[in-house]
Amino acid sequence: MNEISPVYDLATIAFALVMGMLLCVLYEIFKAVRLSFPIGSVAIFVLDILFWVISAVVTFCLLLVRCRGYVRWFVLASETVGFVIWRILLGERMLKVAVAILKAIKSVISFVSKRIIMPITARISTILRKVLGSLLSIMGKCAINLKKVLQQRCKLLYNWIDIKCKRRGFVSGTGKRTKGSSTTNASKTKQTSRKKEKAKKQRYV
Repeated sequence: MNEISPVYDLATIAFALVMGMLLCVLYEIFKAVRLSFPIGSVAIFVLDILFWVISAVVTFCLLLVRCRGYVRWFVLASETVGFVIWRILLGERMLKVAVAILKAIKSVISFVSKRIIMPITARISTILRKVLGSLLSIMGKCAINLKKVLQQRCKLLYNWIDIKCKRRGFVSGTGKRTKGSSTTNASKTKQTSRKKEKAKKQRYV
């Protein structure tokens, strides 16, 4: 293993100090978000967990790059010192600036949503309601007309079937022959048999 020079250690300490300051900036941003927007305890818990996860990943990467993966106490101490220095010197000022910026962004978003987005959505919703209402009315009228046409066709078909059944001597809907038709058929058969007998007698005479 190669020896690490003091200059390399000083550069590592400087990197750790800068990293601690950047982590403090990230913490102030999360704090400004909590102060500017009404979020619940669950969201605060999620933000805290996210901050600590980011801090752990950044510290691990710094140790992996500068210390070959070994945990060095001066790296952790330098990060803590950089965090505290930024917090004492510029933390409050940066927090006020971040809160002001976020409130301005919030006011702009609310203004745009109230004056531009909400009227447009209301107009689009009214247009869609009118279009849907007209389509539903047209569909209802078409359904009524179709029902009338089908009823007329059904009546015509029923009358046609009834006429055919009466001609053939059946009662419509039952499939049975009518009494009148059976008697008429019997009389017709008798008449034809009588005519045949008369014709035979005339031949023999």
